[in-house]
Amino acid sequence: MADGGTCPNCREGVPDGADVCPHCGLNPKQKLFQFALGVVMVGGLAMWLTIPGALLIVIVGVGLAVTSRIGPTIWA
Repeated sequence: MADGGTCPNCREGVPDGADVCPHCGLNPKQKLFQFALGVVMVGGLAMWLTIPGALLIVIVGVGLAVTSRIGPTIWA
């Protein structure tokens, strides 16, 4: 039996052509899919939080700039 690699879960040898680890049952393709899905979800959440946050900062900044030019001066 030729060694196809090492299982990332249990660190045991996995034979060539095996779909799952014979020791712990890990399916590396499923593990990779779960990792990729997690990356996409975290990235999507970060974008969802960042873009509206950046837009809010711009809107508030523009609003403050406009009101400070046409509104009453409160710091004088």
